Amino acid sequence: MSFMVQHGYGKAQKISDLHNRTRVAGVILSPGDEDEDALSETAKWCSENDLKVFIDPQTYRYSTRPPGAGRKHDVHGLDFGGLTWAEDADSVSRFIAAVGRLNSRLNSNGEWIAPAPLQDTLADVWTPLAVQFARTAGHQWGADRTIATVAIDESALADWGSVERWLDVVTTLPVSGFYILVSRPSTNYPPLPWAPAKLSNLLRLVHALGTLNDFKVILGFTEFEGILSIAVGGSVAASGWSYTLRQFSSAKWMNPATGGRPATVRTHLSRMWSLPKAESESAILFNSEFKGVVFTPAEVARFDNTSFDALTRSAAQVDFLEGLAVRSNLLSSEPSISERVRVVQGSLERAIELWDQVSGSGLIVDPSYRNRVVSLRDGLNSFVAQVAL
Repeated sequence: MSFMVQHGYGKAQKISDLHNRTRVAGVILSPGDEDEDALSETAKWCSENDLKVFIDPQTYRYSTRPPGAGRKHDVHGLDFGGLTWAEDADSVSRFIAAVGRLNSRLNSNGEWIAPAPLQDTLADVWTPLAVQFARTAGHQWGADRTIATVAIDESALADWGSVERWLDVVTTLPVSGFYILVSRPSTNYPPLPWAPAKLSNLLRLVHALGTLNDFKVILGFTEFEGILSIAVGGSVAASGWSYTLRQFSSAKWMNPATGGRPATVRTHLSRMWSLPKAESESAILFNSEFKGVVFTPAEVARFDNTSFDALTRSAAQVDFLEGLAVRSNLLSSEPSISERVRVVQGSLERAIELWDQVSGSGLIVDPSYRNRVVSLRDGLNSFVAQVAL
């Protein structure tokens, strides 16, 4: 299984609902969103239901300017306010010990995610601290149970040469895997299309760590790009119900939202690699000549019996996570990386063709859906051109 739930605020019954509907590898817990008792109960429920547990210490929140914070970090011993790039060895050991204590209580037999700052590039002032966190965690906890955090700004992926130099160092660390988070420009949804060159470099990074060096690679806070990461050799893609759990952005804690309208209910159309608005876009497609080509037989059967305006936000969120989990698990069962990539390339090409047909009919004029699929296709094709599979 290659899909995990990115846990956060407002989980309600979503984890259990998803677990009852499809195969999920586990849950990445957010100590910033639940108090001590609630987080313990969530971890206990996951373990009792054979779901792996990871705890994201979220230390990256304290390295930005202005710094952020986790609402519940203090009760878990994870309030690392005042974090600087010049932390000494004693401070690093103290931080690692604090993360270890929380894991010992909630996840004693599992793998533990090491803390890390957010890096603007893979050679900025925070890079030595990120490496030292991972190295110290590996020595204190044991390499076989340590997952290093790589929290980087999207701009860090602009130059493959700098990524390659960084890989020369981190592949020598005493860790078993990497938890990769890429901060994107905003928290708006739908997300901006990836710049194909940066997406290609992300996929090359995942491939280098996962396929060439046999590390476990978890891509967190992801959406459709997580499927591409599985195709190129990643171990796990993680996503959540809210839009801020589907894309990682420092703007979430540096400029926190003060409220607003509820999120729009969207329908996951797997053939289209997209999430159109349920009532104003998906319903129009369903009642058009494109019904049989845009919607899968399962989607047709469902919406023949359920109107789009009756689809609740919670149900739509679980539907989306289920769709990602099913696609991720099927893809990881393919026998080779080259076959996985071929499957995804073909699926993306078909999605673009469908969007061209729909756009040509005038039913949905918003070009952003097609643009995002094109960016995924182009990023994957660029990866293929640069890597010998």
